[in-house]
Amino acid sequence: MVNMVTGLRWKHTIDRKTAACILAGLMGALAFCLIYGVYVLNPSYTSWLMTGTDLTQHYLGWKAYRLGAWQFPIGLTDRLAYPSSTSVVFTDSIPLFAVFFKILSPLLPAQFQYFGLWGIFCFFMQGYLSAKITATHTDSRPAIVLAGLLMVLSPVMIFRMYRHTALSGHWLILLALEPLFAKKKNGVLQGWSLVFRGILLGVLGAAVHVYLLLMCGILFGFYCLTDALWQTGEEISLNRIWHNALAVACIPGYAALVLWLLGAFGSGSSAQGEGLGSYSANLNALINPQGWSAFLPDRPLWVSNQYEGFGYLGLGGYLLTAGGILLFILHGILAVRNGKREIRPFLKSHAAAAASWILAFATAFVFALSPYITWDAELIREILAREKIRRLWSIFRATGRLIWIPAYLLLFAGLTGAVKGMKKRKALLPAFLLVLVCLQLADIRGALGEKKEYFDRGDFPAEALEGECWERFSEEGQIRHLYLASIMDKQDMYRLTDWALDRGLSVSRFYFARSMDEEIDENLKQALEEKSPEDVFLYTKEGQLMRFGHGLKEYEAGDYILCYGGELNGLKRLEDSSPVLQIRFGDGRWLENGEDDEDGVRILYQEGLSYGPYFEAPAGEYEIRIKGEGLDRAELLICSKESTYFYDFATEENTGTEAVLGVWLLEDEADLQVAVRNHGEEPVKLTAIDVELKTSEDPEF
Repeated sequence: MVNMVTGLRWKHTIDRKTAACILAGLMGALAFCLIYGVYVLNPSYTSWLMTGTDLTQHYLGWKAYRLGAWQFPIGLTDRLAYPSSTSVVFTDSIPLFAVFFKILSPLLPAQFQYFGLWGIFCFFMQGYLSAKITATHTDSRPAIVLAGLLMVLSPVMIFRMYRHTALSGHWLILLALEPLFAKKKNGVLQGWSLVFRGILLGVLGAAVHVYLLLMCGILFGFYCLTDALWQTGEEISLNRIWHNALAVACIPGYAALVLWLLGAFGSGSSAQGEGLGSYSANLNALINPQGWSAFLPDRPLWVSNQYEGFGYLGLGGYLLTAGGILLFILHGILAVRNGKREIRPFLKSHAAAAASWILAFATAFVFALSPYITWDAELIREILAREKIRRLWSIFRATGRLIWIPAYLLLFAGLTGAVKGMKKRKALLPAFLLVLVCLQLADIRGALGEKKEYFDRGDFPAEALEGECWERFSEEGQIRHLYLASIMDKQDMYRLTDWALDRGLSVSRFYFARSMDEEIDENLKQALEEKSPEDVFLYTKEGQLMRFGHGLKEYEAGDYILCYGGELNGLKRLEDSSPVLQIRFGDGRWLENGEDDEDGVRILYQEGLSYGPYFEAPAGEYEIRIKGEGLDRAELLICSKESTYFYDFATEENTGTEAVLGVWLLEDEADLQVAVRNHGEEPVKLTAIDVELKTSEDPEF
């Protein structure tokens, strides 16, 4: 009878704790709605996703994947880099949701998005799992709920939501953290339950984002290592070592299987990425608010891309960490003094957890800083490595993101320390956590307010392609593929891609998380040779010189030029066009220490510089005519973007009012520019620059 009553009480206690965890998750979902509004939860509301940011890449990746036919591997689509197939992994479209909703696609409306659902799901799971970890150490339901809410207000998670959407799935990090901080005497996970956790982390990590997969592997790997080595008892359990080893092996094993099914290994995208080092974390990462604090000042960064290493805990998070760790230390000291536990057994019982914590913290922190160790705006040291190692390293080029592991380790160390430290004063724990929640809200209220103001509205007007020609062009029934033959900015690419997908067309070029430019360029070259009646080629004004020499008819299409092997009904034909790029002034762009007047004359004052616009130029011979005043006193330059390469040229004539330059390009240049700098005291004036492609034949030497 006694055992039955005890069992009922235990079941009742567990149920009440579970209810508190679910309530914490619901509080997280409510926080999402208060920050981002409810409009984004409408699956048919998609205009908020078409603002030209990375969120647009994620949405269009899903849209193209949904519209494309099923392929094997199942994560491939041929709608974004036609005729090549690319994986939904490389558009960061949350493959876990993309595959699921593609299966349901016949039942879904024509306009459908799941990014609002993903957001509220992440906030729910953040609150739920944080509360679940807390619930293993306390019976206080208010404390469980408040702990979950405090972790929901983590700046490192909110910062990522709808910036790099998949990366806001920090609940995966908590899923890997749970065994460490929910650990009891012999570990909360044992045997096959531990193996199942490894499988779950491998599958979910690969199906959400590989950076989260890496973080789960680090946290769970060190937990299993210490759990296997720091065994208590007289006999070492080989079975326990086996299960831990198998659990760790399951993460890369099942992740590789999922990534293969998603087509990540054969889609033409390079695993390596550019920018290794510039996306690292600064040594100040954990104390630099980067605009997220109402009380603490921002600190400088070495380069702007170090925003990737954002690890600010928030004022409430700092006090939780400091206070919780201090309370835990005091708890241990008092326990020893009261004779309840000797110091050695006390340390031994926490050795495995401490070792796992230290190893994960140190590994992630060093990796986040690498390969350049920086403090504020100064470079302290570079970690040298061989080229092969750097290539492998660049698979995870945004190393700064791993600062999230130290951030969460500090937060949960403080949380569990506070819970244990207030074990005898349970009534103080909810009050303590409530104060921290209020401090956290007060500290990050400015950043939350900006997000609320931006997202909590239903008016994101989409910028349509200008001109009736686009509707007429869309009526051309035989066109199936739109080749984006010019390199263009993301906003133009996204707008054209959305237009094409809405009309059942594929595009040949898109912005992927990993480059596949070489394959895309080769596809374009082959398509220009074949001139299929299903293919049409689009050039921007900056890329118009690339259109010549292919034997295609040319048509005006707003700000673009369409080239086609046949007739495009309803579009204005460009007759006898010459290969000349005309650069005119008046908008004040591409200018330093100068101004454009109302007549379109560019005036360069002393040390003034006119540069750009950058344009694509095929290999060949060019004649460049610069018109203005004082050109004989100016420095004339022909260079690539960012001035990383300067071309030699011949000055055929320079009368002061007109300069004629000749230059050979031995290979195609994606971002050529003509620059003019005035070193003198008298102003230099520019009225026009004409770049003419004389011949694309190879020069004779």
